Amino acid sequence: MSESQLAFVPSDGTRLPFRIPSDEVRYFKQIVETDIEQLNRAAAFLRGEKPRLDVSSLSRDLAKAVDLEFEQVDSLVRFLWRLTLVKRRFELNLHEFIAALHASLEQFSKQTWSQEDRAEWEKRQQILADLLDPQGALGLGAKATELLWEQPLVLCGARVVTDLRPIFDDPAEIIQGFITFHTLILRCLEGTDEKEIHVAMDNNDVSLLKGHLERAEKKLQVIDAESKAKDVRIIPMEEPEGE
Repeated sequence: MSESQLAFVPSDGTRLPFRIPSDEVRYFKQIVETDIEQLNRAAAFLRGEKPRLDVSSLSRDLAKAVDLEFEQVDSLVRFLWRLTLVKRRFELNLHEFIAALHASLEQFSKQTWSQEDRAEWEKRQQILADLLDPQGALGLGAKATELLWEQPLVLCGARVVTDLRPIFDDPAEIIQGFITFHTLILRCLEGTDEKEIHVAMDNNDVSLLKGHLERAEKKLQVIDAESKAKDVRIIPMEEPEGE
């Protein structure tokens, strides 16, 4: 859920659509301190790369493409991901969003940035717009993530516990037999709160659930084949095995 938690806060009663918290300003400074050529290469990579929901995978491939350390690139990508969600939240087009960022950042940078830093930021505004391209890997990936998290409950873990329960006679002195049952434990996120749901199942329920899951996998195979045949882009929810 961390990728969907917006760090930017509306500015009530001001001309700006939002203010930038001080702990986020350091990422703008990171952009200022990164070589322009590397930023341009990063923007080109994101424009040509297939979108995905796995931010770490995207950061790893981008780090290789621009020859930077993974940690540096990953922090920047996650920041850009947050920026994309903020832009969508305020329903601004890219030009309006960059202008609003500049106006908001200007208030802070006047007191804390050197004149050279501010000049370097001016040079990088268009590159930031390129990095945030709504049709690029970052823009489409962030939008897909937002759509995914619009569900009231999002699964984040599951397991099945199988038990034997004894059946006693009426005086509870002799075990007459056993029954098997299963508990499906689902860990879900509801907003920012995690909840655990326990569902009792018998053997028939397990077979029923298995059948539905196998059917879902078959549907995915059909969708994958059809999308490739018709050149329809499918955004993967996880990194393919072996990569």
